[in-house]
Amino acid sequence: MSNGVRITDKTALATIDKVLGIKTQGSTAVGPVAFTDFEQQLLAGEIGDEIQIAVDKAEAAGKPVYTLALATTTDVTLSGEQTIDGTVTNLTELLVWTKTDKKLNGIYKTGAGAWSRLSAFNTGTELFGQQFYIKGGSTNATKTFGLQSNTIPVVGTDNLVFDVVKEINTAKPGALDALRNNANAITATATINLETATGEYVPINGDTGISAVTLSANHDRFGIFTGKPLITVGASLIGDNGGQNVQIEAGDIVWFRGETGGVVRFRTYRAVPYNADSTTGDGIAYAVLDRRGRAALSIHDDGSMHTPGGSFVPNEDSAVSDVIAYAVRDSRGRAIFTVHSDGSIHTSTVSIGADGSTTDQPSDLTIFFAPSLCGIEDEEVTVFTEGLLSRRSNSPLVRAFASGDEYSGYQRQDREQLVLRPDRMGAAGRVALRPVNDTGTLYGELEFGVRVAEKNPVSGGSPVILNFGDSIVYRQWAAWTRYFLTAWGYTPTFIGTLAGESGAGFTTNLLGEGKPGHWSGDFTYRVNTRVSPLASGDEAAYAAMSTTDKRLKNTMLQTSGVAAADGGAVNPSDVYNGQYLDFKRYVTRHSLTTPTMLLYNGGTNDLTNMTTGIQTAFYNDLLSIARRWKAAYPTAPFVYFLPPTANATDRNPLWQVNYTEAIKGILRAQAAAVALGVDMIVVPTWATTAIGADFDLTSPPESPDPDLGCITRSIPDAVHVTGAGRSSMFKHVAYAIACAATGA
Repeated sequence: MSNGVRITDKTALATIDKVLGIKTQGSTAVGPVAFTDFEQQLLAGEIGDEIQIAVDKAEAAGKPVYTLALATTTDVTLSGEQTIDGTVTNLTELLVWTKTDKKLNGIYKTGAGAWSRLSAFNTGTELFGQQFYIKGGSTNATKTFGLQSNTIPVVGTDNLVFDVVKEINTAKPGALDALRNNANAITATATINLETATGEYVPINGDTGISAVTLSANHDRFGIFTGKPLITVGASLIGDNGGQNVQIEAGDIVWFRGETGGVVRFRTYRAVPYNADSTTGDGIAYAVLDRRGRAALSIHDDGSMHTPGGSFVPNEDSAVSDVIAYAVRDSRGRAIFTVHSDGSIHTSTVSIGADGSTTDQPSDLTIFFAPSLCGIEDEEVTVFTEGLLSRRSNSPLVRAFASGDEYSGYQRQDREQLVLRPDRMGAAGRVALRPVNDTGTLYGELEFGVRVAEKNPVSGGSPVILNFGDSIVYRQWAAWTRYFLTAWGYTPTFIGTLAGESGAGFTTNLLGEGKPGHWSGDFTYRVNTRVSPLASGDEAAYAAMSTTDKRLKNTMLQTSGVAAADGGAVNPSDVYNGQYLDFKRYVTRHSLTTPTMLLYNGGTNDLTNMTTGIQTAFYNDLLSIARRWKAAYPTAPFVYFLPPTANATDRNPLWQVNYTEAIKGILRAQAAAVALGVDMIVVPTWATTAIGADFDLTSPPESPDPDLGCITRSIPDAVHVTGAGRSSMFKHVAYAIACAATGA
C-alpha cells in the first residue's frame, strides 16, 4: 500500500483476509460484509476487546485516591475485632492484601462477627485502577496501595494482588545542609561582621539584638538564624519594610547586601521550618528552594504542600463521598479554594463541578441545628450561618432566613448571622438557607420548636444541677451559668465531687464532674482503657484525691449483675465492659443533694480521636445516659450541648466529617430519649457560638505595629472557647437550663 498501514502489520488486524472477512473470537472467518456489519464484527472481536481495555484503563486513571484506616501485615482471620498493624480495630475500613488465598483479599469493614467487603469496592470494576491511601498503622501508615492487574478481575474468583504504588521518600534534602556546612557560624551581637564570615549562607546563633552589620560594597551574604534577635534599623542598616525594626524568628533567612558609604540593606524571608529528620509527623519530605534559600514549595510527611501564598492540606479522613481532598488556605486558615473527592472545586464565590460546570451555588444546603430553640424573655439569641453548614466555607454563598410561627409575624434575614428573639417567635420557628444568587428553585429549610423561660420564675427557679463532661465544663461552666441564671432571678445549686476551675472574675470553684480529657465512652465505660470504676468503700480516699487523680476514676458506675440503686431492671444495651451508669448510687455514695436536672457536655475528645463509627457511638452513649438518668430520676430533665470547634486549618475538615456525623447521632438519640419520656434538650452551641477568634491564642509579639497597634496571632488551641465566645456559649446553655427547670 502506498498510503496507510498494511493490515498484516497490525497484530489485531492480521486475521482480516483480502475479501474483507474478519476473524471473530472463535476460529471461523467471516466473508465479505457490509460496512455496518463489519463495524459490529470489529467491536465484537479482539479489537473490540482492546478498545474496551483502553476505555477501562482511561476510566480507572481518573479515580480519586480513597483513604483507609489500616492495611494488614499478616494472613488475618476475616472476623472479629483484632489488632491490625499495631491498632485495635473498631468497625474499621481496611485493606486486606496479605491473605494466602489471594481471592479473599480486598477492602473490608471489620466487626464483631464476620467481616464484609466494603460496598463501594466489592466488584472488580470498582477495584480496577483504584488506589488506597493508608492513614494509620505502625508499618503501612502513609503508604498508597493499588490493585496489580491489567484487566478487571472477578471478585471471589480471581486472585486480588495489591502492592505499594506510592510511599513517602524520607531521604533528607541535603542542598541547604551543604551550604550551611561550608560556612562558619557566628554569634549574634550588636554588630555582626559578615565581611570576614565564610560561606554564602552563614548560620547566626543567639538572641542578642543586632543594630549594625559590617559588609563591603557589592558583597552579599545570607544569614540563617537559629535564635530570635531583634534587628534595629538605622541610617546604615536599612530594611525593606518601611523603616521598621524586624523581629527575627528561628529559621528565618536574611539577605544582606553592602552598599557604598558603609550602608547595608537587608531583606527577611520567613523560611518554611526545616526538619532534618523527615520521619517525624510534620517533617519536610521535599523542599524546592530559590537561589536565596527560601522555600518556594515544600511537601511534608503528612501529605500537605505549602507555598508562600497558601497551603494544600489533605483531609485525613476521606471515608465519605464529598469530603475535601485538598484545601488551599491562607495564613489565617481560611479556605482560598477547596478540591473535593467528588472532583468539584470550590472557592468563596464560585464552585466548579466534576463535569466542569461552573456555578456560584453552595454545594449543600442541609441545615445542622436542633429540634428546639431555647431562650428567655427579653434576651436575644444569635445563630451563625457557618455553624449551620457541613461545609463552612460555603457560608459566603448562602443567606439565612428565620421566622416565627404564622401568628407571630416574626422574620429575620441576614448573610452571616441571625439575631433572634425567641419570646416573639411564638411556639415554633423555621430557618431557611438560600443561595446568594437565588434562582428560586432550591433552598434548605428546618422547622424547630421554640421554648421561652421567664425571668424571676414563680416555680422551678432553684434547680439542683448535676453536670458532668470534659474540660469544657471543668473550665468555669458552672460559674458562668450561675452568673447568668442569677441575673435572671434563678438560684441554681451545683452538685458533684470535683471542683471546677475558677478564674475570669469567678473565685468560687463550683462542684460537678467536669473531667478534662474525658471521652463520652469514659463515662459510659464503653471505653475502658483510660479510667477505672471507683470501688465501693473508696469514697473517702477518692474525696482526698487531686483533680489529676480524680479524673482517672469513674464514680458513677455500678458492676453488672448488682442491682441498681433505683431498683429497676438494667437494659443490657447500657452495660459496657461489665459496668453501667447508676446515678442514684452515685448521689447516695457521696451524700449529695438529690438533683433535679442533668447537664452533660461530651464528645470533643471523641471527635478529635475517632475516625469511624462516630454517629453510632454518639447515639449509643447519649441514649444510654438518657435511659439511666430516667431510671434514677424519672421526671428530671436532661440538657446536652456539643461545643463548637474553631475556624482553623486542622479543625475545618474535622467539622465537615466527624462533627456532622456526631450531630446526626446526637439528634437521633434525642428523638429516641423523648420517645421514652425524657425531657432531653440539645443546645446547638456549635451554631450559636462564633468560631473566629474566641479560642485560646498564641501570645502576641513583644512589639505591635507602631502605627496601627496591630498584632498577629494564631490559634494553637482550636478546641477551648475563650473570652466573649465562652460566655456566649454558656449563656445559650443557661437559656436551656432555665427552660428545662421551669418546664417552658
